[in-house]
Amino acid sequence: MKDKLFFMSLSRYSGDAYKNKKFNFYFDMAYLFLLPIFGFYMLNKSIRNTGKIIHSSILIEAISLKYKNSTMSALVDELADEDVRFVGRGLDCDGIADNQFLRSDAWRIIFTGWLIFPYVLILTLFGKASLGRALLKTIVVYYRGYRFFQFNSTDVFVTIKDNACSAALYSAFHASGGVCLCAIQNGLRFGIEGINFACFDHLFANTKRSVEVYRMGGGKIKAYDIVPTLSLDRYLEDSITIDDIDIDIDILFIDQGFPVNGLEMWLPANTGKDILKFLDQAKEFAINNSKLKIVYLMRKYEEDLEYIRNAIEKWAKDTGIILSNPHNSHQSYHIVQHSKLVVTMYSTLGLEALSLGCDTLFFNLKDDKRLDACAAPYQHTLKDYQYFDKTLNNVLFHGMQTNKKVIDYYAPPGSAGGTKLIAEKIKQYVN
Repeated sequence: MKDKLFFMSLSRYSGDAYKNKKFNFYFDMAYLFLLPIFGFYMLNKSIRNTGKIIHSSILIEAISLKYKNSTMSALVDELADEDVRFVGRGLDCDGIADNQFLRSDAWRIIFTGWLIFPYVLILTLFGKASLGRALLKTIVVYYRGYRFFQFNSTDVFVTIKDNACSAALYSAFHASGGVCLCAIQNGLRFGIEGINFACFDHLFANTKRSVEVYRMGGGKIKAYDIVPTLSLDRYLEDSITIDDIDIDIDILFIDQGFPVNGLEMWLPANTGKDILKFLDQAKEFAINNSKLKIVYLMRKYEEDLEYIRNAIEKWAKDTGIILSNPHNSHQSYHIVQHSKLVVTMYSTLGLEALSLGCDTLFFNLKDDKRLDACAAPYQHTLKDYQYFDKTLNNVLFHGMQTNKKVIDYYAPPGSAGGTKLIAEKIKQYVN
């Protein structure tokens, strides 16, 4: 692993996002002593280097068979003539996250762990940094990635987990003979925590803001393109435009994840109270503006989360708010296009609404600059209910005062063809 990438990885994994909020002597000493011992864990999870190697020109991380056949179907079709394999549940090979290592690498960690122990100890003590934990994380990510790409050899690796493209994974891919690591953005990127020092040969980003965030976090981006999300691009390819649709929804509130017990997996860190405040404002607005047709667009919650839908129904009772529960992303986009005004906090669907040419407002409840998903005037700091009511009514009856076509923080309206562009770039890297 090259020195620069190694230190980028250490910097990433010693940050707040990986629970290293403050230096703790005893905590970090424990991790340092685990460093050489961890080699024996790797040895227990290791395989011999004589495993079967399968090579493909393109390796695509598609998560699951369902995701491949739905969201990624257009990209799969565009690459049908190429030598392609898929990573994920029920696909050609298992995911990279499986902790399996090469036996030779395990022995290397056992011996080198003791050799570098004094140096890491000195850096930890005098640098007041949680390097022990960061080093272990770097070792795990690098060596499991290296083993994976050794036996699933490829020229071009394509992943939708752009937030997981650490320097350690990037280094492992290239050390295994990889040529180009491509990532397709899978969600909004607000701040650098947890995604800092990411590395891409080519990033297919949804917004220029995302590229800026990655670079502010020390990220390495050799090339990038701004494209719609894969699901939105499929919808845009159907040539559906806002001009062809009669508006019948006044205001559409987008579900940010309903803050009830057990919903932590759906919510970004420390946003539960903010979402509650946003919901209180939306509810009060609906009661005070009963003549408006107001719709709450729910997420597609899994069957075992029925209690969340029940909580939403209880929240909307006696408010006049209509609940919408779309079965797929196409239905969501259709509802968005039937809305005069879309209101959200930081939803990816909000940016997609802008790409569909819809008036969209984003509300930042804490004036947290990391949550600036769009350029002004789309982003507002929610001061109180009076401001919320006034802002919504002004935009609803007078429209946005900015030409959406000149804002470059999202894929511009009508920008279909993102999937074709991604496929063309991938083919170029193969050639």
